[in-house]
Amino acid sequence: MTKEGRTTFINSVIAFLKQYPFIDGIDIDWEYPGVNRAADPNDSADKGCPGGPEDVANYVSLMKELREAYNNNGLSNKLLTIAATINQNTIAQGSNPKDYEQYLDIINLMSYDAHGAFERVTNHHAAIYPNPSDPSATKLERETFNAQAAGAYYASCGVPKSKITIGSPWYSRGWGGVSAGNKGDGLFQNATGYLRGTWDDTSTPTPGGQYPWFEVKKLETTSGWTKYYDNISQAPYLFNASTGAFLTYEDEQSLEARCNFIKDNNYGGIIVWEISGDDLNNGAPLTSIVYRELYEKSMTTDIINNENITEHNISLYPNPATDYVELSGTTEGTTIYVFNMVGRLIQTYNGNSNSTTLDVTGLNEGLYIIKTGDKSIKLQVK
Repeated sequence: MTKEGRTTFINSVIAFLKQYPFIDGIDIDWEYPGVNRAADPNDSADKGCPGGPEDVANYVSLMKELREAYNNNGLSNKLLTIAATINQNTIAQGSNPKDYEQYLDIINLMSYDAHGAFERVTNHHAAIYPNPSDPSATKLERETFNAQAAGAYYASCGVPKSKITIGSPWYSRGWGGVSAGNKGDGLFQNATGYLRGTWDDTSTPTPGGQYPWFEVKKLETTSGWTKYYDNISQAPYLFNASTGAFLTYEDEQSLEARCNFIKDNNYGGIIVWEISGDDLNNGAPLTSIVYRELYEKSMTTDIINNENITEHNISLYPNPATDYVELSGTTEGTTIYVFNMVGRLIQTYNGNSNSTTLDVTGLNEGLYIIKTGDKSIKLQVK
């Protein structure tokens, strides 16, 4: 990627965001910096991604220049995020996260697809925690192909936990020709065949058993299938002993466990791939779990409740506001946070003594929560 190529791409991003102002931002899904990746034979739409050592510098430059372009074009309120691998060997071939995180709002960890039919032993494709019985060939796979290790690794690289989101797959991966094994459940067993799911490329001879969650949900109660749950990894799986079919996926129990893991470790949130796997015609149960666990029960949402708004020591004028607002009662050196009404951090300011002027021209119309120290107040932007 040349400087000229980056400029062309960045200009197109800026033009796109200006043309469609309702879009929150851009996510860069570069799989993977530093890796010369061949096309996926199981996905006719995947053409691969050329790469090499030059990506180490180019990736950081791309993020830096995108952020600068946002700021120079009045788009500083837009999100800049990336999709990131959890494979530490792959990460090592590219840029160190500490070198680019400063330019990003969110790093979305793809803590799924860790295992699949591209291997010949069944396993969880989105374990939250490692299982000591994992038969994977390398220590790296056994100990780090899970959400716990992935989040900890990026945090150890200097990425603020608030910027890290944990991936949740709303689809399955699977195998065919699986033996039951000593426990009779097909987990960690050899596979001799493949299983074609409705989300698999119809032309591939080696399908990955990819079904949307709402179809897997139906299989849970279909004759021949038995559901199991790995309480160590916090991951469900289905096995059909008569056909030798095995599926690994996310369900309601594991999704709730994932949300609790996110809250317990103070990560920024969750990334779902992809939302159409939810049962959108029947109340979107997976989406509802995420909303309940990460928003309704979250501390930032608690701030929104009227009883938690302590307005007696701070005030805003004018309120409603359109461009600038004066926040009185601030302290020199403190940070002022602006949250939207679903609890997402939108903007920060440095507080001044007694009062601070806030530029809200980049905020969309609506209600916001202004928080500084232990004091909060509602702001309406028109």
